[in-house]
Amino acid sequence: MKYKGHVAATAYFLALVSFIGLLGTSLVSAQPTSNSTPSNGIRVTPAIMQVQLQPKQNSLNLNYSITNLTNQPLAISLGARDFGAFSQNGSITLFGSGYNPKTNPHGIQTNVTFPASRVVIPANETQQVTVTIQNATKLAPGGHYGAVLFSPQSPLATAGNTNNHVSLNTSVGGLIFLTTAYGGTYGISASMSHLSRIMFNLPSSTYLVFDNTGNTQTIPQGQLTLYGPRSEVLGTQVVNTSSGLILSGGSRIFQVQLPMQDKWYTLPGIYHLKLEYKDSKDADFKTLNQTFLYINWKMVLLILAAFVLIVYFFNKVVWKLLKKLVYFRVRRRKLKSIANTQHGSDAIFSGPKVMDVARPKRQKKPQ
Repeated sequence: MKYKGHVAATAYFLALVSFIGLLGTSLVSAQPTSNSTPSNGIRVTPAIMQVQLQPKQNSLNLNYSITNLTNQPLAISLGARDFGAFSQNGSITLFGSGYNPKTNPHGIQTNVTFPASRVVIPANETQQVTVTIQNATKLAPGGHYGAVLFSPQSPLATAGNTNNHVSLNTSVGGLIFLTTAYGGTYGISASMSHLSRIMFNLPSSTYLVFDNTGNTQTIPQGQLTLYGPRSEVLGTQVVNTSSGLILSGGSRIFQVQLPMQDKWYTLPGIYHLKLEYKDSKDADFKTLNQTFLYINWKMVLLILAAFVLIVYFFNKVVWKLLKKLVYFRVRRRKLKSIANTQHGSDAIFSGPKVMDVARPKRQKKPQ
C-alpha cells in the first residue's frame, strides 16, 4: 500500500510540473509574426564584385539589384563595413564596435557612399541601387575590401496583439574587392609541413597552407601530384577549384582530395608529393616537394610470413640435404684416400694385407 501511495504522489507531481510548463509557454511565446521579414526576404546581386581602378580614377560606381521576395513593401537600410579574415578556412568577419577604419590600410568603409540611407522596395519587385566609392586616388596602393550591407527593417507587432513576438533583422552583404591602379604587389608561399615523414596510409586528402605575402588579395592556383617509389604518377588534383581568395597578409588552408586508395598489395617505399603553384598574376609555377616513407603493414606482414616459411623450409629440408651431401662427399674422399694408400703398400710389400702382431703375454706375479 505504501508503494502505491508513492507512485500516485509521483504521478501527481509530474502532472503539476507539466501543467506549469505549459502555462508558462502560453504566457510568454516567441511566435513569428506576419509582419516579420524572413531571413530570405531579399535577394542582392551580385554577391561579389572584383574591380580594378584605372589610373587617376577618383570615383567608382557599383550597381546592385535588390529584389523584395515578400508580399509587402520593405524598407532596406544601406550601410558599409570593413571586414577581415576570420580564420584560415576562408571565412570573414565584419569589424564592429571599437574598430578604427584609419588603422586598416585595406579598408574602404569610409570611402563608400549611398544615394540615401534607406530605400523602400514594393512587394515582389526589384530595384537598382548605385553605390559610389569616392576618393579612390587616396587609397593606399594594393588591395582593398569591404562589404555593402542591405538590412530589411521588419515592423514590430501591433499594439492590439496580446501575444508577445520576437522581431528579427537580418542583413545581406555584397562583398567588394578593389585593386588600385598602381603599387599592387603579389606574392604567395605554400607549405604542407603537417605531413609525417613515416606514414602507414597513403594520403587520400592533403591540407595545403597558402600565405599571401603581397599587399593585394590573390587567388592561388596549382596542382598536387603523388608519385610512387618508381616515380610513377599515382594521383593528381587541381588546387583551389573554387577560386578562393586570400586577403593581403593572410593565410588560407585548402583541402585537396587525391584519388589514391590504399590496397593490400601497394608496395612500401619512398613516396613523393609535388605541389606546383603560383599566384593568379604570375606566369611561372613554383614547386614544393615533400617525401615520406610509406609502410604498408599488410604487405610487411605478408613479407615476414613468407620469410618465416622460407627459413623453416630451408632449416627442415635444404639444410638436411646439404649436410648429407657434405657428409657423403667427405666419406667418399676418405675412402678414396684409404684405397690409394693400400694400393701403394701392396706394390712395395708382399704378404697379407692384414698382419697380426704377436704381443708378449703378461707374466703372473709370484704369490
